[in-house]
Amino acid sequence: MRILFVVASLLCASLPVMAAAPPPPPLSDAAKARLAPLFDAYTALDKELAALPPAKTDAEKILRLKRRDDLGRVVYRQIDFVSLPLAEGRPAVMAAELEIERQDVINQTELKKILPARGWFLTSEIGADAAVAAAQIVQHATNADMPFVRQVLASMKALLPTGDVEKFDYAMLTDRVAVVDGVRQTYGTQFICNDFKWMLYPVEDEAGVEARRKDMGIGITLADQKAQFATRSCPIAQYAGPIPK
Repeated sequence: MRILFVVASLLCASLPVMAAAPPPPPLSDAAKARLAPLFDAYTALDKELAALPPAKTDAEKILRLKRRDDLGRVVYRQIDFVSLPLAEGRPAVMAAELEIERQDVINQTELKKILPARGWFLTSEIGADAAVAAAQIVQHATNADMPFVRQVLASMKALLPTGDVEKFDYAMLTDRVAVVDGVRQTYGTQFICNDFKWMLYPVEDEAGVEARRKDMGIGITLADQKAQFATRSCPIAQYAGPIPK
């Protein structure tokens, strides 16, 4: 059973698809200074990865992609958006999320190149760490190519009976797609940022969610997860996506 570690990750599914997204508003000098570490971190990572010898295995390729996936989210959580005036902070948040989404799309594009013909990776073939990383890469780029994301979800579901695909990852992606579609999630793994606070995205049949979470190997109750998120703030004044009643 895997613990669902609470990380204030970006719900980039709340953003518009990049190709249709309007350019972010102009940034103030103060906002640019706050965002500089994010862009600098990606530039440094690109140089470091370019200097490495070619990856020998798919697992090694995926774990390198994971470094890009993790990096922006770590730096994002360290940026002080809240102390900026709202008129400056909102464009700064948008610019940061759009850059992280752009990097997520790079990751997804690279992942597609090594996806097996069966539609998804087996843990026994690439190892648990790479399997988790691959699933996170798909989850974090749900806006880029939703047909691909749905194809991955269907492949995961078909492979679940083999025991060689993580139920946890299937549950997370199922809920992520629900958030994009604006329908209630099944397992309660997704939180959204609204009014500078984390809130649970609505859950279908919340009375039965604990049993469903246990079946998917989620090693924390929804009540405990909600309590953890209640102690954290976030930099979004208004969630941009649909919220089901």
